[in-house]
Amino acid sequence: MDKDFWKGNQNNCLICGAALQYLTELKKLKCEYCGLSFEANASCKKGHYICDGCHSSSALDIIEKYCLTSQLINPVEMANHLMSHPAIKMHGPEHHFLVPAVLITGYCNIKKISSEEKQK
Repeated sequence: MDKDFWKGNQNNCLICGAALQYLTELKKLKCEYCGLSFEANASCKKGHYICDGCHSSSALDIIEKYCLTSQLINPVEMANHLMSHPAIKMHGPEHHFLVPAVLITGYCNIKKISSEEKQK
């Protein structure tokens, strides 16, 4: 993602930068970060949805929610997805806990460790 990705795109999708589309009826959508489903009337044109809680959460909360619900095993893919969130700054301290979180999540998912076990 280039450094100017967010310039002029503050009202677009936090995942891919695509324009948001507003639906006339509520639809059950799954949050890209926490994995929970919500009734909502907006997503991007590619189908990405972020719930209000994740949209306004801190970097630590986003990383924790994402890692507890992710089924991915590739830590680089998880890190890239997380780093698209505006709460996670390019040169901020968030990376100090993002890196171990995605490494542990990948390991847990390979070993099929449940979300409940991950929280221990």
